[in-house]
Amino acid sequence: MNEFLKKSTSELPIDQKKSLNKLIGELNNKVGPLKNNKTKYGTETNYTLQGGKDYRETIFTLPEDITTNASLRNKGGHFVDEIGDANNIYHIRYDTRFTPDGKKVFMINEIQSDVNQSIAKSLTKAQQLSGERRLNPFNADLELNLLVGQRGKMLKNMDDALANNEFGRVNAISSSMKDINTKLQRLTTRRNTYSDDKKDYFPMVEADSYGDHAIKYLMQKAARENVDYVAVAPFDKVSFRQGYKAGNERFYGYANGKGIGKKGKAVIPDVMSKNARFYGSKAGPTKISLSDPTKPYKNVSSDRFKYPDDHPLKGKEIKSSYHVNSGMNPEKGTKNIPAVIHACILMHMRLKWFH
Repeated sequence: MNEFLKKSTSELPIDQKKSLNKLIGELNNKVGPLKNNKTKYGTETNYTLQGGKDYRETIFTLPEDITTNASLRNKGGHFVDEIGDANNIYHIRYDTRFTPDGKKVFMINEIQSDVNQSIAKSLTKAQQLSGERRLNPFNADLELNLLVGQRGKMLKNMDDALANNEFGRVNAISSSMKDINTKLQRLTTRRNTYSDDKKDYFPMVEADSYGDHAIKYLMQKAARENVDYVAVAPFDKVSFRQGYKAGNERFYGYANGKGIGKKGKAVIPDVMSKNARFYGSKAGPTKISLSDPTKPYKNVSSDRFKYPDDHPLKGKEIKSSYHVNSGMNPEKGTKNIPAVIHACILMHMRLKWFH
């Protein structure tokens, strides 16, 4: 029935589409616990903030050979057993939370590209994109076809020049042909040779590329499921639990959108701001409940973290509260806490353009 409803939306007026999208979202919520969609890292607290509902994992793959890589298909990284014979590009782990006034939020716990992280650490940005250390086979095919086409035209022009005894033109075409042949030889060698100084090619090597793709995916999914916001947990709420990693601080940032040392721009908040401007919405911090606001009794705990000595915020400490669990009835160790009080401040983007 759900698939039938989805297909029907293309034939309806816009106001009916909105109502039907809402119905689909409600239907998905009701049948969600019955689906056999097992998750893998939901209990991994170094990467997941406790207290969310409907925890999910989405993996993006490229199910075709990458002919210029050491192996045609990548078998590394997380979710190896789940993706089968496909290239693992990146994954998102997220759950559902609520604002104090009850609006639904997709909250991102993690966006990660295992295959591209190692490349980003070992190559400069110029080396990542130049094509010398990483060869894009899809662009290489296009370049090869263009060069072959150019050489074909030159051969025809060479025949015409020789027939008309235009020896100056023959010399000029010969010089250009030499350049084309050199490029073809270099391209063919790069395609067919894999050396230790080369790195595998995978799409979206830059963090803002797969981050932008992830945000757009969740925006579309939120629209289909009648979710009001997409948000990301800031560095000082979740990812600091892994120990200090400059990449995490730069990628997730803080609730104010700043990056390392709470200065500059962080990757995901900046991606959210750009998408919000494009779609006529807004991005910024908001309060989101640490657990189900309809369950008043919370088991509260906290983590502490000190910035390293070489950090701009050295000596300062992060204290992050979270809800281990929540329930309707009082139990040992729980407190009756209104949802608004222990709230998590997150970078968010309101999805008003979808409603």
